[in-house]
Order: sequence, then C-alpha cells, then structure tokens
Amino acid sequence: MGLYNQSDERSSAPVPRKREGRAVLDIQSGLAIAATRQPNKLFYNLHPLLWNREWLNSALGAVLDNTGARTSGVDGMCGADLHEPSAKARFIEELRTELKRQTYRPSPVLRKYIPKANGGRRPIGIPTIRDRVVQMVLKMVLEPIFEADFLPNSNGFRPERSTLECVLPLYQYGNRRCQYHWVIEGDIEGCFDNIDHGILMQAIEKRIADPKVLWLIRQFLRAPVVEEGVRVRIKKGTPQGGVLSPLLANIYLNEFDQYWHERWGQMTQVQRRRQRRQGKANCVLFRYADDFILSAQGTREQVALVMDSIRSFFEEKLRLNLSTEKTRVVPLEEGIDFLGFNIQLVQLDYGRCVRICPTQKNQLRLRYKLLAMLGPYSCADDPLTKIMSLNRVLRGWANYYKAVNAYQQFQTADWLSERLFRKWYSGRHRMGVRQGVSELHAEGRAAIIRRGPVKVELFRMTSIKSMHTAKNPSLIWKYRSIRNPYLKGDFLTIATDEEYPIPDVPDVRPMAPEYDEIYLNNRIMAFGRDGWKCTRCGSRESLQAHHIEPVPKGVFDSSVVHRVENLQTLCTTCHGKIPKAG
Repeated sequence: MGLYNQSDERSSAPVPRKREGRAVLDIQSGLAIAATRQPNKLFYNLHPLLWNREWLNSALGAVLDNTGARTSGVDGMCGADLHEPSAKARFIEELRTELKRQTYRPSPVLRKYIPKANGGRRPIGIPTIRDRVVQMVLKMVLEPIFEADFLPNSNGFRPERSTLECVLPLYQYGNRRCQYHWVIEGDIEGCFDNIDHGILMQAIEKRIADPKVLWLIRQFLRAPVVEEGVRVRIKKGTPQGGVLSPLLANIYLNEFDQYWHERWGQMTQVQRRRQRRQGKANCVLFRYADDFILSAQGTREQVALVMDSIRSFFEEKLRLNLSTEKTRVVPLEEGIDFLGFNIQLVQLDYGRCVRICPTQKNQLRLRYKLLAMLGPYSCADDPLTKIMSLNRVLRGWANYYKAVNAYQQFQTADWLSERLFRKWYSGRHRMGVRQGVSELHAEGRAAIIRRGPVKVELFRMTSIKSMHTAKNPSLIWKYRSIRNPYLKGDFLTIATDEEYPIPDVPDVRPMAPEYDEIYLNNRIMAFGRDGWKCTRCGSRESLQAHHIEPVPKGVFDSSVVHRVENLQTLCTTCHGKIPKAG
C-alpha cells in the first residue's frame, strides 16, 4: 500500500505569500490567536483597520494581482486604470476618506451569466474595483477570526486547503476496517442565491460586535444588481463573483458543520460502536463550499434517517432546500462523482478497496479541450507557443489528479495529446505525418520543438510520480491536521479557486465554428441521461455520441444538430458497426 503525505503533495496552487506589510500580518495573527484562545470572544473596534492605509494598499495589491481585475463593473473601471502609482495613491486616499467618514456606499453589482456543464447558466456578480478592495479588506479582517471557528471538514475557499482534503479520507473510511460503505450526496438548491441575510448576520454577530463593520456588511448584502440595464433590489443571497461571498457562505454553512459535529463528529470510537449497537448510523462530513457528502456506516434505512434529519435542519434552521432528486443515499459500490473525482468501492483479487480516479465528464472535457486547441483552424499558431499552451493544460490536469488512481487516464491523455499534436504540426506544414515527425526532431516518443538553443517538449502526464497504479488502487491515507494559517504570521489571504482542473488558455483558435460550448455540454447531458454507458452493450469505456439524425455537411445550426434528443451514447465498437449515412 502506498502512503500519501499531504504535507508534501498539494493539488491546488499555494496561497500567495507576501513579505511586505508586516504590520498587517501581525494584526491578523493577533486576531487569530485571540479567536483561538477565547472561543466566545466578541471583537470590537475593527473599523479603523478598514481605512488603514497599509491595509488598503495590501487589499488593492491582492485585487490587482487577480485576473478578474481585467473585468470592469458598472463604473467601467478596471485594473489597467490603476497602473500608474499616482492613480493608485489617489484611489487609496479617496477610498480611505470615505471609509473613515462612513460616507462610503457600495455600487450596484453587474450581473453576468456563464455557461454551466449541464447546459444551464450560472449568474455571477461583478463588483466595481472600489467594492472589491473594500470587500478584500473586510475579508482580511474577518477571515483570521472565523478560521478559528471553522471545522476541518470544511475545505472550500479556505487557505492552505484543497479538494483533496475532502476526497482522500475516503480511502480510509471506505476500507474493510472502517466500512463506511454508504454515501449521502448533498445538493443545495441555489445556495449562494438563497442565503438568508438575517441568519447570516446572526452568525457573524457571534464574533463581530463592531456596529460599523456590521453595517458595512449589510450594505454589501443589500447592494442592488444591474441586469441588462435594469436595477433589481436584493433581499437574500450573496452574489457569486464577489471577494467576500465565499467567506460569508462558509460562515453561513458553518452552522450545518456545527450541527453535524454536535451529533456525530465529536463521538469517540467507543461511542461510535455503542451507536452502531443501538441501530444508529455513523457518518463523516466532507464539505467544499456548497458541495458536500457524508460517508456513512450502517444500513440503508439507518443512513436514510440521517439524510432526513439533515434535510430538516437545512429547511428549518438555514431556510435552504436540498434537491429531492440529487440528494440521495448511494452505496459506495455504485460510485459517486464529487469535485471532479469518481469514488467507488471495487473488488480486486485480494479484496475490496476504494478507487478514486478522474470523472468521465472531466476526461471528456480534457479531450475536447485538446481537440479545440489542435484543430485545423489553429494551424497558424506558432509551434513553440502551442506546446507551452498545451503544457499548461496537461500539467494542470495532471497536478489535480496525481494523488489518486489516474495513471491509466494519464497514459490515454499522453497518447491523445501527442497524436493530435503530430497531426496538427503535419497539417500546419502541409506535409505527411512521417515527414512531420522528422521535422519535430522526435526523441523516442516525445514531441520536441527546437529553435536554436531553445528546446520545448510536450508535457507527459506519466512523467509525474504517481503513488498509485490501475492495478493497485489501495492506499493508506495519512491524516494531516491543518493549523489556522494566520497563527503562523506569514500569510496574505487572496481568493483562489483551483477546483477546475483545466486552466483557461487565452488566444487559442477553435477547432471549427460548429464545435462550440453547446457541442460539449449536450454530450455531457446525453451521457448522464444514459448513465455513462453504451445503450447497446452496456460498456463504460471509450464512449462516443452517435447522431441519430446524421450531421449535414456545410453550415448548420449547432443547437439543433447537437441537441440532446439527437444524441445516443455508444461505445467505440458499437458506434463503428453503425453504417454511415451516404
């Protein structure tokens, strides 16, 4: 069995550190120490920190370092407008004066929509640069305090934590000794959009007693939304896209974490055994923002009672609804998809063990990402730039999954990326594949481009040392106690979200005009409808989407041809047996 040391391997990028601003870090450390030593302490007189010049400079630097600074809010200002030092100084002084005199008012939030994997659209809010800086200062003040109250079962949008903290423990809980062979999948309907402001403020007031800070938070919660030129007042929810929203959501859902901890989380091993003898289930919570699962031990009926009690808590205490369709009890043998990982209890020659690997959905996304980057319409791209762009995608995907059983998927991705790149390079030079290979200066199976002393090689996922292989998926998970990072006194909080394993690569020409977002999303929906298996033979390997009505040649409407009703899930073998239309 392998041994995974989480202190050495991390899936998400480390949170940026900053040496300057020592006074800011010292105060954050002091807040964290006070909150840790006194669990019921109320914090007063925090408002002067918000208009402190050094705190505002640190907050502005964090906002401008984020790629979102390139997007402007309702005032049209973006990060590029603050490039000059004089513009930054003037911006800070104006904001500082407004915060000190309490004349600051948040601007309306610009609402945009981004596509979701299921074909729908997710609303996000785009605050102005001014509001983002003030929200960042609030986050810098509040986060060290509430980190002392958050439980280790919560890992979303928290410093020095990643999705692995929610996934890797299932290697231990699902083994033959612990036998947590049931999983409660939880899905909160519109969590960010339905957060009750009154309940949220009550949770914040358990720690924060400065009325000026509480007033400013309420102003942000009540900030109107501008959608297609129409201003809409907000009565509940925190707009996704704001710097402060993830922290507020964690404060709100911490009430659920505490509910679980009081009933199941703080029991000793002896108490858990007594609980089982009494015919009650045990469970362990893993939450990443609004996504959560509970690994449970007991019978299906006993686990269902736990799910019903949790559903009642959300409805009565948090005024949130759990989806009746997506919230369910699933045997671990059936497998679940969580945070881009497929987790399943499998039978091997030497017994049963948990196997964790990339989901078919994310494998499909990687495949079409490579097809889009290496399509015939991108032949004008420079080979060196192309390889570097590909390496960003391949390395990001490999780093996200290197701690689980992804070696087989790594091999497939290596074969596909090199095959597509060789084909792309040959088409770029209007030559045959063999001639293209010689021009690439191929060394073994590696695709290498040389230009003088510069040498760039296509990244191979299998070059990353993996702890597990397809034949030996077993693992002993090593628990790592994560201390409040603000107690270390060398930390600057910046919102990072590395949940998505495929980074965006700008300036990549598409494969063809008809291969748009509808093309991928509808295939994912069709595969999900058919249970991610071939509708003819039941195979789950090498799935493809068959068009019941053939794709016409020339110009066509992508939304009609690639509609879900016109797609059928087939494996490569069954798809090849269907005669092609004339």
